[in-house]
Amino acid sequence: MKRFVYINDDEASKEVSCDNRISNTKYTLWNFLPKNLWEQFSRFMNQYFLLIACLQLWSLITPVNPASTWGPLIFIFAVSASKEAWDDYHRFLSDKIANEKQPKGQLLLIDGKSEEDVSRSLERVLLTMRNTTSEPKDVAFVIDGWALEIAVKHHRKDFVELAILSRTAICCRVTPSQKAQLVEILKSCDYRTLAIGDGGNDVRMIQQADIGVGISGREGLQAARAADYSIGRVSGTSLFNSVSLMAYNVFYTSVPVLVSVIDKDLSETSVMQHPQILFYCQAGRLLNPSTFAGWFGRSLFHAIVVFVITIHAYANEKSEMEELGMVALSGCIWLQAFVVAQETNSFTVLQHLSIWGNLVGFYVINFLFSAIPSSGMYTIMFRLCSQPSYWITMFLIVGAGMGPIFALKYYRYTYRPSKINILQQAERTGGPIVTIGNIETQPRTMEKEVSPLSITQPKNRSPVYEPLLSESPNATRRSFGPGTPTS
Repeated sequence: MKRFVYINDDEASKEVSCDNRISNTKYTLWNFLPKNLWEQFSRFMNQYFLLIACLQLWSLITPVNPASTWGPLIFIFAVSASKEAWDDYHRFLSDKIANEKQPKGQLLLIDGKSEEDVSRSLERVLLTMRNTTSEPKDVAFVIDGWALEIAVKHHRKDFVELAILSRTAICCRVTPSQKAQLVEILKSCDYRTLAIGDGGNDVRMIQQADIGVGISGREGLQAARAADYSIGRVSGTSLFNSVSLMAYNVFYTSVPVLVSVIDKDLSETSVMQHPQILFYCQAGRLLNPSTFAGWFGRSLFHAIVVFVITIHAYANEKSEMEELGMVALSGCIWLQAFVVAQETNSFTVLQHLSIWGNLVGFYVINFLFSAIPSSGMYTIMFRLCSQPSYWITMFLIVGAGMGPIFALKYYRYTYRPSKINILQQAERTGGPIVTIGNIETQPRTMEKEVSPLSITQPKNRSPVYEPLLSESPNATRRSFGPGTPTS
């Protein structure tokens, strides 16, 4: 498809082609929702989570509250759509600024098929350039390959002067040798030259320049291989290296969570004496949108703490990206260890090994990789651990991240304890296991929603929950009031 652009004649250009407005936006007001949803569900994992969420609507095959899956799914889609809308809006503003920007200076054309035509055109442009008093000169010229060959061959001196005086030169339809020749002309004027190319036609130009940059793309790797510097992809980079990301997902976060399966909120004795406490799980009070929102808010708070403290602690340090990423990752591991330790109710040797052994294993693994020159983490961990600022940063991250959590948990356990919290405190103090009647007379504020008389079987639930209570010795006692005798 050809496009004709008439230099310094906007009216003629508009008659034969569309305007030159820039548009980088992806969406419009009408296609945003369907197009964004199509992009979201084009990913396999989103299709999988949608299927799981739909299956959880069938109460006969899942005891889990559907909100535990639909909530995160809708939240992720909403955040993703909001980000896309925000980015697209900024692209629209950027396009608007670019389209409303008025061109400055003059754009002159050097053309001709004969030596005389090129000579007259070159003299006219050069005269305009000499008469321009602004500095830098807001004048650019356009020349095609045919006129360039004549100008360099027969009017080299005038063309060199024009190239020095002009701010921008646009050379179109030029051969690889002409590209290299242009670089050579500028080098002869004691200029340092930089050449950037992405195809085989740019190889000679890149090699002729003082600094050559090759971009590997659809046109192959010829330019990238011939250049001093090669750019494979222009994009953002991850704060963490690939080894740390893999180990974080496979080892650092999986072991403590798997071992936490054996953790017990209450002992068997307490559960047998108070079987109605099982309705907490059956009613979905331990896993619902509010608990999910609480954990999500905690994770977001910890992410902000790690990022802000790491950035400010190393703002004036001459640190590499790998060092900064390792400090942030160390803060995540330390916070994770204290969070798991805080949420563990019954410690065993295996749980201590999984929590604190995981922390030690983090340093052992990274010390090993820091000793390998080809790992990309060479000597990083050795340098960090020898700096007092690293350990002070870890102390600040743990203190700022866990301090509010400890305070909130103390307030909840002291002033707003649930039935489970009261039984846990009775077990930890070593006193006798209190009965429901004794719990009711405690002077602490009780959660209205979990009082002994309100803990009833949830509505619209199948009888699949009944066997959980039928195995208890006290299951035949259907009165859960204060007077219920317990063994």
